[in-house]
Amino acid sequence: MTRKLAVTIAGLAAFGALTLPGTANADPAPPGGCTTWAVGSDGAGARCQYGAGWVRVVVECWNDYNKKINDPGPWVGVGRTSYSYCDGSYPYRGSYRVETRSL
Repeated sequence: MTRKLAVTIAGLAAFGALTLPGTANADPAPPGGCTTWAVGSDGAGARCQYGAGWVRVVVECWNDYNKKINDPGPWVGVGRTSYSYCDGSYPYRGSYRVETRSL
């Protein structure tokens, strides 16, 4: 029993030494280098240049009765562009911003 236990412990130690590096893996960098810009009179775009994760633009849209909604664009990968436009009953663009999600 003692020999079997020693072999098992030695095997697990060797497995751990082979599969676990000496340093821990760092989390990937979050999205960065992000920019937003107006698109026409009713939309906006957002893009991040580096990091790992997702990005989207969120546009504030207003109506004639001074009511607003936030209209998010689709989540896209870093290096791609997310667009959103105000239309229908909320046709007027207000502010816009970028949102990010890390991996």
